[in-house]
Amino acid sequence: MPLFNRYYDALIVDEQSLSNFYYERFSPEMRAAVDMWLQTDPLKNPDAPASPFTMKEYSKTHVLLAQQFEEKAVLELEKARKANKNASDYVFLSVIYSSALFLDGVISRTPNKKASQILLCITVTITVIATAILIVLPIPSYLS
Repeated sequence: MPLFNRYYDALIVDEQSLSNFYYERFSPEMRAAVDMWLQTDPLKNPDAPASPFTMKEYSKTHVLLAQQFEEKAVLELEKARKANKNASDYVFLSVIYSSALFLDGVISRTPNKKASQILLCITVTITVIATAILIVLPIPSYLS
């Protein structure tokens, strides 16, 4: 847009060489829109569009490209959120398994047989539940 503003300023003061200089630096899409805009005689015709940017001939490829990138970014963000949740679930299970291992270590140090049996039941229950959860978790993509 600043390039067009400079072009327009040069056009108004009738600096042909300067306006040509800026015109040559327009993208092909912009040149086509400016050509169509100039055909409306914008310097003399009050009904002419204010700029080529408001004309239907102005190709907004950069806007369309940005929209495509935004859509892709939304999809990638959703994938990242799912991967982050999966990672958190696996870390949580690691903590649960570690707790079961800790209780297993406590069992060997407990002199009371009844307390050892209770701790063993708790350890087995924790391990079974954690394994059941592990089975239903999605497999990380780098392992499949």
